[in-house]
Amino acid sequence: NTVLFLLLAGSRTTYGMAKAGALPRQLGRVWSKTGTPVAATLAISGGAMAFALFGDIGTLASATNFAILTVFIFVNLSMAWLRFKRPGAPRGFRAPLSIRKVPVTAALGAVVSAFLISAIDLDIMAVGLGVVAAGVVLPFIFRALGSADVWSGGNVGGTTALEVDEPVDQPPHARSA
Repeated sequence: NTVLFLLLAGSRTTYGMAKAGALPRQLGRVWSKTGTPVAATLAISGGAMAFALFGDIGTLASATNFAILTVFIFVNLSMAWLRFKRPGAPRGFRAPLSIRKVPVTAALGAVVSAFLISAIDLDIMAVGLGVVAAGVVLPFIFRALGSADVWSGGNVGGTTALEVDEPVDQPPHARSA
């Protein structure tokens, strides 16, 4: 189940990060008939197959758990951060309970996710934190080197990741006439 979740959520997360400019934009390509993120799905599936063939499936499961819980932490912290940095921005939902502008659900989500991460092996955490650090640093390095042909720089189609806009790539059945 964990590997299946990796394949589904990992490919969608990779696709979204590519569209936001945090990963090479080629990973944001979709199949025109269905809107499926084919490049991201193939990349994530290839990594999972390599682990399954050459590694320990338990290591893959722990790494997936670390990755998903880290994403949950960042999402919850981002929700709280946006409350302070962009208080007037339109929201797709409302978090009902806040203490001094901090949404309680986001704070609890970050704390619980951090607690669950504490049960993961230290070697998996070390590798995972290295990947997170690389994910934070690499976009800055590529932008500084002027690799605009590989990295979109966080600005896709004139909008930043924080702006609300229509999806760039929609399957044909979802497009309005």
